[in-house]
Amino acid sequence: MSFAGFRKRLEFLQYQLQVHNFKDTRHKLIDLQRELHNADLDQAELTEIKVLIQQIFDQIRILQEKDQEAFEKEADENNLHLKARLHACIEYIEENLNETEAAWQKLIDLQDDFRGRRMRSDERETLYSALQELFDIVKKRRKTAHDEILSKSAENKRFIEQRLENAAEQIENNSDFHQNWQLLLTIQQEFRDRPLDKSTREDLYTELQILFEALKARRSQEQEDFERSATEALNHLRPLVEQATRLAKTSREFKKTKGFLIRVQREFKGRRMRKEERESLFSKLQSAFDTLNRRINEHIAAKKDIREFKVDSKLSDLQTQVEELELDINKDIAELNLLKDKLEDLQVLDTLASSADKEQNRHQLQIMQAALKKKTIQLRDLQEEVQKLLAQKDWLDSIE
Repeated sequence: MSFAGFRKRLEFLQYQLQVHNFKDTRHKLIDLQRELHNADLDQAELTEIKVLIQQIFDQIRILQEKDQEAFEKEADENNLHLKARLHACIEYIEENLNETEAAWQKLIDLQDDFRGRRMRSDERETLYSALQELFDIVKKRRKTAHDEILSKSAENKRFIEQRLENAAEQIENNSDFHQNWQLLLTIQQEFRDRPLDKSTREDLYTELQILFEALKARRSQEQEDFERSATEALNHLRPLVEQATRLAKTSREFKKTKGFLIRVQREFKGRRMRKEERESLFSKLQSAFDTLNRRINEHIAAKKDIREFKVDSKLSDLQTQVEELELDINKDIAELNLLKDKLEDLQVLDTLASSADKEQNRHQLQIMQAALKKKTIQLRDLQEEVQKLLAQKDWLDSIE
């Protein structure tokens, strides 16, 4: 290499020289020194090149001293920092004997904190050795805790399985959604409080989730059924309430109208409805009652002959009783015929029926016949009263 080539390479190395690359530059200078032995240079050129090399070596030494100072400072800071974290881990491990997983994670984080930090090798080894001892301590605690979980897992498994079995039975027989849901939440909390090995916990938790999903599905189906029932109830009651409102405003058959309003009111009982729709319809029906009562009062006040009003009211009441009693008698006759047929069947299947069954049915038949006879007499008496009132009404109408 020529003198110019040596000089150019050295000037470039000097220009590029920085703290971060002085070691690499030193190696390159050493290589150039070796090349000088075989270079075809005169004494003056060789001296100038050696002087330039020495100048760069001097600059490298200064940079190396600065880097060493920075390293010492950084190593001191890193040593203090990691010691503080190590002592914090020691305190946590001593104060939280059962928090093995959290302690393990703190050690992992501290181990990661070692990476990339410049330290004196002996200090690094001392701290890292202490860290490994902490790992060993926590590892033993984790094993002990795991062994305890395994020892209790079987017992806790039986307990949770029984709880889940009882819960499934209660859900099957109890329609109270909120009570069933609360039971499952209680069992879910018991999962957290009882040690279980991982696979057992996952299996049992899957069973619990199945119960949750089944309960939600039933709740959804019940809601669908309620919505359907509520719609049917609304469609049934709304025209009745509208008819009741119309009759309350226009009909002069007050007793009959009032009876109709009462029957409509009874139709509300036992029907599943949306709260706002029930309240709205019931409010309209109550308004119909108010309207009818107001008209009745006005009618009574305007009636010249109160006796005629009483006759009309009593007649309407009796006619209503006659209608209802006729319905009851027809129902009793139908039930009586069914019982007679049953008794005849028992007579035919004499070998299959006990004498107690026959006697019980005959006794029931006698009771129903007696009740029917009583109602028939009562119906006849009511009809006679109706005829008397009709005659009295005709007489009252004739003298007006």
